Amino acid sequence: MMGVMKEVCQLNQNFADQKKALHWCQNVQDTEEVDYEAEYKKKLADLKKGNNKYPVENDELFKGFMERVDDLCSNDFEVEESDMNFLDPITKQTIKQPVKSQICGHIFDRDSIDSMFRGRDTHIRCPYVGCPNKLRKKDIQEDKHLSQKFERFLLSSQAK
Repeated sequence: MMGVMKEVCQLNQNFADQKKALHWCQNVQDTEEVDYEAEYKKKLADLKKGNNKYPVENDELFKGFMERVDDLCSNDFEVEESDMNFLDPITKQTIKQPVKSQICGHIFDRDSIDSMFRGRDTHIRCPYVGCPNKLRKKDIQEDKHLSQKFERFLLSSQAK
């Protein structure tokens, strides 16, 4: 993606050079017969010589692109521990064994979601209020990263 953005910036610079060369040709005095095409090519070559190694990294468009990429990467679209809800939506108790729905991303305690599947045929409606998704037992999986966050939470809440 970064390579494509560098190409776009280089194309923008080439276009700007072409506009400068054209503008320069428009201002050439018409004293004798002027070969505008030759003048344009000469001026364009002069401009390109100066931009032979165009520093794309200094281009404002490229800088803006990289800032947006950095913002997206730094957020990682992950929920911070302080924003996580550590209460099971079914029992309203603290989650001890977190599992996550692969369908909607909601988090449950293993025991409480398993109890919802008992006696059911193939699926249940997600127990989060307002979630329309239907879940199957195989859609509920342990997430090691999530388990580590819950362990840290439980340890910090016990230390208080």
